[in-house]
Amino acid sequence: MRLLTLLVLVLHAVQMETQEKVSAYAGENVTLASGAKNGQSLVRIEWSVYGNTTWIATLHNGFVNTDRHDQFQKRLALNTRSGDLTIYHLTSKDAMTYTVEIIDSNGEDNRKKIELEVKQRLQVPTIEKIDISATQEGCFIALNCSSSEKDVNFSWQVSPPSMASWSTKNGSSYIFVLTNSKQGLLFTCNSTKGDKSAHQDFSAGCDVFTEELSHLRNRFIIPFYIGIVLGILITSVLIFCCKIVICNWRGRQNLKREAAVSSP
Repeated sequence: MRLLTLLVLVLHAVQMETQEKVSAYAGENVTLASGAKNGQSLVRIEWSVYGNTTWIATLHNGFVNTDRHDQFQKRLALNTRSGDLTIYHLTSKDAMTYTVEIIDSNGEDNRKKIELEVKQRLQVPTIEKIDISATQEGCFIALNCSSSEKDVNFSWQVSPPSMASWSTKNGSSYIFVLTNSKQGLLFTCNSTKGDKSAHQDFSAGCDVFTEELSHLRNRFIIPFYIGIVLGILITSVLIFCCKIVICNWRGRQNLKREAAVSSP
């Protein structure tokens, strides 16, 4: 009978401690659930790390303390109703096992372990313009996509869909598009590494060179150049005429002076 009672107590104690795994990304916030039941009135809460030897957030005698550990200074919030702990601005150092022990007003003691995994997001790739120009064939666009991450795979999307070719070399991906669309194109460069992914968008376009545009250009450019030539010719003629008028006037003045000198 005593052995049965002891076995029941041991099983009950085991049931009071649970364990789970939580994942979150670096730089974000995460809330670790204490496992308290709805309506349970908590009188004592203790969150700890390093094998339940170092408190980081507690509720003792109605007083909350979330600044017990240097690593978590100003980054913790303890919900005294649920016992949940929120960690702000996660870093890779926060990846560890957390233990929470809660005691309610009935003296019921529960303990829970939470293994926190802090994942790193893939860095967003960068798109750079190589060339954007209008030709007789259409709008030519060349872009380069690169990432600060190593060993990533690239892919491209173009909207509206257009004929494009792209290739990847030395950690960069190049795309070349020739389009007659008068609308700008939206390019999306996707980078993936394992189960992580990131993307960057880039809008590009140019005035498409068409026959109509060519005729319109000739219609205004040719008269423009003709006007410049005519202007130069007219100016030259005017200068030449002015020189003749000035020379004639000076000749008459010289004749008058000579006549005045020779007269008695």
